[in-house]
Amino acid sequence: MINDGFENPWEQIRLLSDERRTMAFVELLRRHARGKRVLEVGCGTGLLSCVAAQLGAKQVIAVEAMDIVDVAQEIVRDHGLDEVVTVIQADVADLPRGQVDLVFGELFNANPFFEQIVETMGEASLWLTPEGILAPWNLRLWVALVENPGPSAEAQKANAIVERLCGEFDLMPGPFNEFLFPEGVMPPDEHLEPLVKPISKPALALDLDLREAWKEELPGGVYVSTTPLIDGFAGGATVWFEAELDDGLVVSNEPGRPGHFGHLVSGWAEPLEIRAGEDQRLRLGIDEHDDV
Repeated sequence: MINDGFENPWEQIRLLSDERRTMAFVELLRRHARGKRVLEVGCGTGLLSCVAAQLGAKQVIAVEAMDIVDVAQEIVRDHGLDEVVTVIQADVADLPRGQVDLVFGELFNANPFFEQIVETMGEASLWLTPEGILAPWNLRLWVALVENPGPSAEAQKANAIVERLCGEFDLMPGPFNEFLFPEGVMPPDEHLEPLVKPISKPALALDLDLREAWKEELPGGVYVSTTPLIDGFAGGATVWFEAELDDGLVVSNEPGRPGHFGHLVSGWAEPLEIRAGEDQRLRLGIDEHDDV
C-alpha cells in the first residue's frame, strides 16, 4: 500500500477535501483549458489532469515525481483519456521542454517553500508560449503575531526541571542548558497549528512574481513591522501564503479561512510584551533549503 508522505491516500484525501483549493483549480481549467496544451506539475492522482481533458484540453502532460504516478496512469487509462493525457514520473526540471499554453500546479504548504514552489514553477514556466498562463503566477507571504503560549511555557518548565534534577542528583546544569538554550535562549519552535488567531495587523513580507522570482536567490531574511491590536504578550508569529492563480482566483491559508493546510507558527521561548498600536519589528528567515 502507498503510505509515504504525499503518496499516503490520506494526504490526497486532505487535499481534495479542501473545497476552496480544489474548486479554484477547476475554475482555472474551466476558463483556460479548452483547446489548449496543458502541463500539470505534481499531478498526484491525476484528477485535475483528467478534468482538464474532459473540459476540452487538446493535450495534457501530467508530471509527478512520486510513485503515486502509477495510480494516476491507471486512472487515466481507465477513463480512456490516455490519448490526451500523458502521465510522466519526473521532476519537471529534468524533462526536455515542450510548449504549452497553460502550466498549473498545487505546490502549496503551511511552510510556503516546503515543496520548492519558486524553483519548480520557474522551471515549468519555461514551457510556456509567449501568451501562456502560469498558475499560480504570484505568491505573497504574510506575517502576524499570535499569543501561542505553549513553547515559552514548556521552555520554562524544562529549565525548572533540569535545575531541580541537577540539584537533587549532583549534576551540572551547564551542559544541559548549553544544548537546550544556546546563547541563553531557546531557538524558535516551528510547528503547525490547525487554527491561529492573529493579535497584530498582517504584514506583507514577500510578494513574488513566480515567472521571475526563480531566477534569483530568495533573500535570507526579510524584516517587517506589524502593529499589535492588543496589550499583552505575543508568544510567537505565524506565516501564511496567498497564491494567485488567475483574476479573482486565490488559494490561501489565511487565518480564519477553512482549509487543510494549517498554519506555520514560530513560537518563542520568552513571550514578547506588546502594546496596541506600537509596531514590532520581526525578521522572517529563509534558510538554504528555502524553508521559512
